[in-house]
Amino acid sequence: MKHVLLLAALMQAPMTEPLVGRWDAEARSRGGLGTWMTLSADHTCAQTSGAMVDGTWQLTGDRLTRKVSEGPGGSVHTEDLMITVSEGTLTMQVGPDKRQMTRVGQPSARGPALVGVWSYPHPAGGTAYEDFEPDGRYLFRLPISTTLGTWRADQTQLHLTVNQQTRSFNWSINAGRLTLEHAGMRDVFRREATGLPSSNR
Repeated sequence: MKHVLLLAALMQAPMTEPLVGRWDAEARSRGGLGTWMTLSADHTCAQTSGAMVDGTWQLTGDRLTRKVSEGPGGSVHTEDLMITVSEGTLTMQVGPDKRQMTRVGQPSARGPALVGVWSYPHPAGGTAYEDFEPDGRYLFRLPISTTLGTWRADQTQLHLTVNQQTRSFNWSINAGRLTLEHAGMRDVFRREATGLPSSNR
């Protein structure tokens, strides 16, 4: 009988662990604005809107080749930059100027020392983040505003509470992508390994 009760409890327990982490929306505005959210293990959440640019990177010696596209179907912009990585500092030669970035979090055990998230003060204001993923993806993120809240979930529903208002979504995860459905709308988010600080504006 005890085994039956234990099995029933496990079947009813919320399977929320896969939701914990950072999720970046795949949809963007024509101006390159989008959202990303962080669902923490303590059931707090942060929803951030800001500039989002995706691309690829390749490193040959000290030469970094970075390619970003100007939106879906847009032209691809390629940059060749000389870089050095020393402990927690990334120095990048940008034209006649040098830009220094600070590592966010711990170094990655996968790939070269460049892999990971780097931050620097952006000329437009705020702190920008450049994320060099081990699979060769390049992610630029410039937070504009962050809203804090809480979350809870069961096997099918994710409940987000922000400003004392709760919205419920049907959720599913497939191949590292989180799909949220609410009132006939469908949003897809991609899991990213490294968390990002909230907007400091």
